Amino acid sequence: IPLEDRYSYAKDYCLAALRMMMGGRAAEEVMFSQFSSGASGDLKGATELAHRMVCQWGMSEMGPISFGSNAEVFLGRDFMRERDFSEETASAIDKAIHKLLEEAYSDAKKMLIEHKHILVALSEELYERETLDSEEIDALIRKHGAEHLLPVKKESPPGPPYKTTSTAPNKKPNPEPEIGGGIGPGDMIPGPA
Repeated sequence: IPLEDRYSYAKDYCLAALRMMMGGRAAEEVMFSQFSSGASGDLKGATELAHRMVCQWGMSEMGPISFGSNAEVFLGRDFMRERDFSEETASAIDKAIHKLLEEAYSDAKKMLIEHKHILVALSEELYERETLDSEEIDALIRKHGAEHLLPVKKESPPGPPYKTTSTAPNKKPNPEPEIGGGIGPGDMIPGPA
């Protein structure tokens, strides 16, 4: 399902998404030993996701609790979120969000250091060709012996992808999409990456 149509996220999926969003920032540190403003969008997205994991979805050590409401209060020139918990709880929430982000960053950096040769190969290929599709990236990762990094893809059930209805002679069959079908080629299942 396209991301905009999803309403439910597993914790493993969210943690993998945090690591992915931290990857650009971690790559800057691994390759250049400094940071740029290039990762600002990813950092903002990662912070928002970590906030939802802690405050709305109960995916932290804070437990299965929803903190605060989504109501916004207008104060002069700024909007502030309405808060219905103590300063102590706010501090614990900040620590839980920070912990999720730090762990994701640490995991991403560790993976990039361990597989720096793949990072270099990908950057060289992108320098030459400007764009790569997912199959080309997967092939490059396999070429460098790191197939275990690729997400697990579930295979589609055997048989034709379409059912056909019977037709009169000299008429082409009318294909109807098969109901169910599972996950198709190119669909990703969050894995250990």
